[in-house]
Amino acid sequence: MIKKSWLLILLISFCGCAVSKPGENPLRVTSGDYDAAWQATMTVLEERFGIKEAEKDAGTIVTEWKRSEPFLDWTPRPAGEAFVETLNIVRRRATAKITRENGTISIALNILRERISVGAPRTSASEGYSLYNPAVSELSPEGEEGVVSISLGRDQRLEGKILAEIRQAQP
Repeated sequence: MIKKSWLLILLISFCGCAVSKPGENPLRVTSGDYDAAWQATMTVLEERFGIKEAEKDAGTIVTEWKRSEPFLDWTPRPAGEAFVETLNIVRRRATAKITRENGTISIALNILRERISVGAPRTSASEGYSLYNPAVSELSPEGEEGVVSISLGRDQRLEGKILAEIRQAQP
C-alpha cells in the first residue's frame, strides 16, 4: 500500500510539472488584400520594435530586440512576470509570418522574451573595479563575455495587443 502511495505521488508530481507550449495565434483577415495586411503589420511592428529583416515574398518580418520599460508600462500583468521585468533586463523580439490561403490572409505573430543574465563584476589590478554597463550589451546580438540571455518564452499578452493594433490599422 505504501509503495502504491509513493508511486502515485511520484506520478502526480511528474504530471503536475508538464506544461504545454502555447499554440499559434493567427489573425485571419478575410479581405484577401495581402498588400494591406503586409503594410499594416510593417507599420505596427516598426512603431513598436524597429524592423531588422522583412521579406515580402516570403511573408516574414523579424524585428530588432527591444528592451522593456517596466516602469512606463502600466498594463496589468501576472505578478511573476512583473517581478522578473522590474528587477531584470528583459528584451523582446517579434517575428511575423503572413500567409495567403484560399482568399484568407493569416498573420501569425510570435514575441519572444529573454532575460539578460549579468555576470559578476570584473576586477583587475591595473583597471581597478569595473561594474557591468547594461548599455553596452543589452541589445547586442553578440553580447559580451559573462552576459547570457535566458529565454522566458512567448509574450502572449503583448501578441494579442499587437494583433489588435494590426487589425485596426488595416483599411
